[in-house]
Amino acid sequence: MADYKVALKGSYLPGIGGISVHIYRLAKALSDEKLLFCVYSTDEIKSLKENKFIVKDAFYPRLRYGPFQSLWWVFKYCSKDKSDIIHFHGHPVWEAPAILLLLMFKKRIVYTIHDQIMLSDFKKYPWLFLYMFKKISQSNKVHWILVNQNIKSQMERNIPGISSISVIPAYLPANQENSSLNPEIEKFIKSKSKIISIYAHSVRKINGKDLYGIDLALKAIAAVKGKFPEIGLIISMPSHTGIDDIQIYLHIIDEFQLHSNILFFLEPLTSASNLWKRSDIVLRPTLSDGDSLVIREALSQGTYVIASDVVQRPEGVILFRNEDIEDLSEKILEILSNSTKLHVKQNISNYELIKAVYEGLL
Repeated sequence: MADYKVALKGSYLPGIGGISVHIYRLAKALSDEKLLFCVYSTDEIKSLKENKFIVKDAFYPRLRYGPFQSLWWVFKYCSKDKSDIIHFHGHPVWEAPAILLLLMFKKRIVYTIHDQIMLSDFKKYPWLFLYMFKKISQSNKVHWILVNQNIKSQMERNIPGISSISVIPAYLPANQENSSLNPEIEKFIKSKSKIISIYAHSVRKINGKDLYGIDLALKAIAAVKGKFPEIGLIISMPSHTGIDDIQIYLHIIDEFQLHSNILFFLEPLTSASNLWKRSDIVLRPTLSDGDSLVIREALSQGTYVIASDVVQRPEGVILFRNEDIEDLSEKILEILSNSTKLHVKQNISNYELIKAVYEGLL
């Protein structure tokens, strides 16, 4: 067994968000092989009932901006950190000063970029942070993991001379997961003839538009309801979301009389994979994306996935033209009219590829 330790830093809220789930599962896999030093959680962890791993608090709500949070974390923990590699899952430009400091302390860094939005517009960053970001990108002590080819193209276009880079999708399968669904979801599924599911971390805008495409999904359901009046759409939105946050969607529901067809579930799912399995279709109508855990988990259950064509998608995903409600509606109708189950399944774990990155840095 390899003799090294890895620290993970990023969002650690199991069940809420693809990045959090990825870190949770990666931590579990590393822990099982005794390779995990600790997880530095950038989310508040006091509400967790059980910490199966060594989890340290890197949540500093008073330090609003990323550079101050990450620098404070370096000064607080660096002298105590006994890991050989620190694996970041955050915002690389804002955390560049912290990484430069870590390199001075002879740390080796792996940084996974999960979202193409971070590198889509370099003009929004101060020049000093961009300068530091370019410096760390050219270090042979930093390896970049990008979850899709689009992000790799962005990075190579903007950072000439980047040293070490890999494209590794973020999907890590769950070892075991509670098979029961929340009673509210179970009741809703049983009352409908067809079920479509969609996941959104929270209400989020990009250039004034709905990042997760919930508004597109609602209007598409309205378009297909005539042929499938008992269709149901389950919208899982677990992160800090309340009724006030979803008012814009409630207006669409009122406009198209969709009250009996829509279920908003604003708590963490106890069994996301089981929801995708029970669904006829999982939608991913995002305006931007990384490598969606939802898509790969739905495919692993043999469930049809319809997704926007904004990035490369895994084999088996049915694409629709981004923001085209008519095209989305047609794809939904086509699948719902077809009773066959999907045969292309996603069951690949990328854990060994990530381990190979660690070992290549040592």
